[in-house]
Amino acid sequence: MIKPLGPPVGQVAPVGPDAGSPRLRNDAGRQLVAVAQAPAQRPELLVGESVTARLVERLPDRQWVAIVKGAPFTLRLPAATPDGVATRQVDGGTQAAAHAPSTSFTRGAALSLRVATLTPRLSFVLTGAMPAPTAGTQASLSDAARYLSALVRAGEAPAVAAKVAAPAPVSLLPEDPSAAASLRAQALAQAVRQSGMFYESHLRAWTDGRLPLERLQDEPQARAGSTLKDAGPDQRTAATAELGRLLQRQLDSLDGRPLALTGLAWPGQLVDWTIERDADPAPQSTADDDAPAWSTQLRLVLPRLGELGASLRVVGSQVQLRFAADSPATAATLAGQRDALAERLRHVGLQLNTWAVEHETIAPKA
Repeated sequence: MIKPLGPPVGQVAPVGPDAGSPRLRNDAGRQLVAVAQAPAQRPELLVGESVTARLVERLPDRQWVAIVKGAPFTLRLPAATPDGVATRQVDGGTQAAAHAPSTSFTRGAALSLRVATLTPRLSFVLTGAMPAPTAGTQASLSDAARYLSALVRAGEAPAVAAKVAAPAPVSLLPEDPSAAASLRAQALAQAVRQSGMFYESHLRAWTDGRLPLERLQDEPQARAGSTLKDAGPDQRTAATAELGRLLQRQLDSLDGRPLALTGLAWPGQLVDWTIERDADPAPQSTADDDAPAWSTQLRLVLPRLGELGASLRVVGSQVQLRFAADSPATAATLAGQRDALAERLRHVGLQLNTWAVEHETIAPKA
């Protein structure tokens, strides 16, 4: 099954008696602090290690930006009762959690945490809280960080009024489905370059004289900026939300998550496409050890073949390809094209190392 690329951020829940490492058994009943977002360069942490988190910025949905070991983390803290005691759900009711530290989670407060898990998701156990420091020593975010935080929140806001038109889907391929493979490759590369993910590096290239202004103005950040300057309130709201979504995608990419694009493979044909660089080559690959491994996945619904998912991995000159089709007839059709595809790959210097076609229900989009 072509599954979503990653599980959602874990929900805040009390640590049960059997959860976590044996060294954390004494934390049974304490509140778990989920990590909604970790920095790209995460400081070294060990299970059971005690750390201090300084709260610097409140975000929606009980989330806080906190400084842990000198790095910014986004933490989702447990709910607190009016008297500051953390709570948990038990058999449909709410009761105070055993040993729960009393805190109202105010800006500048320091939380005592213990590392609960490192994989598959980093999480902490809340073990105590200290009062906020005096105003003279209170930690705070810079104006730039506050602006970026507000921009991301704008991207998470509900959709603007229906009268504001949604942006047109990006064209990922030439309009002619029969265009030469070289033209399709150029179109895909251009769609990635102009996705907005690399806007800051392109801005630097423009200031250095390595990129024409027209290319820079064709990126989504430049178009949204023009809207913010000249449009009315509704259009400005939509443009701000679009900038927030772009920023979140850039942050996700810096955090090692795949680049995700949704657009038109050809007129009327939407496709979901993701690209990522893998940390480790596939075990069955015979490519050179130093060759980078790239993975890409796409999902689309074709008029004759129906819903189709494809997962492709390239390690050096080796190609690993897997299809998932909702229809058994489509799976049989694809299986019969293996030799033809392998021959086409050989013509461009690639070798089909792994091939699989399966009939299965394609997982819904994450």
